[in-house]
Amino acid sequence: MAKNYFKRYIWIIELLQSYSMLTLDEIKYFWMKSNVNDEHKPLADRTFFNNIDAIRDMFGIDIVCNRSTNEYYIENEEDIKGSGIRNWMMNALSMNNLLTESSSMKDRILFEDIPSSQRFLMPIMKAIKDCHKIKVRYKSFAKDSEDERTLNPYCVKSYKQRWYLLASTDENPEPHIYALDRMLEVKQSAFEWTVPEDFNAEEYFAPYCGYPTGNEKYDAPVTVKLKVSAHQANYFRTLPLHNSQKEEQRNEEYSIFTYHLIPNYHFKQLVLSYMDAVEVLEPKRLRQHIRKVLEDSISIYSK
Repeated sequence: MAKNYFKRYIWIIELLQSYSMLTLDEIKYFWMKSNVNDEHKPLADRTFFNNIDAIRDMFGIDIVCNRSTNEYYIENEEDIKGSGIRNWMMNALSMNNLLTESSSMKDRILFEDIPSSQRFLMPIMKAIKDCHKIKVRYKSFAKDSEDERTLNPYCVKSYKQRWYLLASTDENPEPHIYALDRMLEVKQSAFEWTVPEDFNAEEYFAPYCGYPTGNEKYDAPVTVKLKVSAHQANYFRTLPLHNSQKEEQRNEEYSIFTYHLIPNYHFKQLVLSYMDAVEVLEPKRLRQHIRKVLEDSISIYSK
C-alpha cells in the first residue's frame, strides 16, 4: 500500500510540472486515465489534500491553490530544478516510476552503470546520518599497498560514474576526497563525529568542476574565457561545463563563454576533450598549460 501512495505522489508532482496549473476536476480527470490508478477509482478530495500534505513533508515541495482560478500549482518549482539532492532524488524516483509503469520498455532504456554505488554508498550515508566515524580499508591507485583509515565523513558526491566521499581524519582536519571504488571495506565506527556547523557542501565544491584533485595551484577562483565553435556552443548551452558559465558573446562562427572557477584537472580534461572546437583565451597561464599538453600529445604521435 505504501508503494502505491509513493507512486501517486510522484504522479501528482509530474502532472503539475507538465501542465503548470490544473483545477482539482482536471487532476481527477487525468487520474482516471493514469496507469498509477490500479483500482480505477476516482480521486477523492480528502485523498488529494492528504497527498499534497505528504508531498510537502516528504519532498519539501509545496503544492498550493490559486484561489482566483481554483488551480493548483507547485509554488517552489525552482527548488526541483536545482542541482541538489531533491532534484537528484526526484529524477531517480520519476524514472523508477516510469519503468514500473512501462515494464515492456525495460530492454529499450539503457543507463550508465555506477559500480561504486553498489557496495559502500549506503553504509557511508548511514554513518553520515548517524554522525559516526567510519573505518575504511583503502587502496589508492597511486600506491601498491592498501592501508586502514578512520575517517570523519562530511558528504558524498557523484561525478562521471563514480561516487566520492569528502572526509577528514583526526590527524589531518583538512577534508580530502576518497573514491568509493578504491575502498575495500567500510565499517561504521562506534565513535561519534559531527560536521562543523560552518561547513556547506555546495559552497565547498562550487569553485571546482567535479571535485578538488589536490594539485590545484590557484589560491582562489579565476575568470576563464573559452572561445567555442558555433556548433559546439549548442552543447554548452544545454549542458554547461560549470554552474558559473555565462555566454558573453555570440555570432555565426563562435561564442565566448566565461567561468569563475579554479581550473582543476577535471576542467582541463573537459576543455581538452573538445579538441579544436574550444580555445582557451584567458587566463594566459591556463592557455599555456593547454598548449603544452597538446604539444606533448603531438610529439607522441610524431614518433
